[in-house]
Amino acid sequence: MLSLRLSEAALSNLSDTLKEGKERWVEVESSDGAVLVDVGQVVYLRVESDDQRIGF
Repeated sequence: MLSLRLSEAALSNLSDTLKEGKERWVEVESSDGAVLVDVGQVVYLRVESDDQRIGF
């Protein structure tokens, strides 16, 4: 599992990319740095409400 802290814009972009299913790889900018994610391998996306952290 990978946990990241994302801005609202980065979270929205990742969520939209997952929904569209057009791209395979997406670069996600987090507070820890950039991460390349193979969206074809993402099984779920969990968003915590207390801070902008996701796990997948």
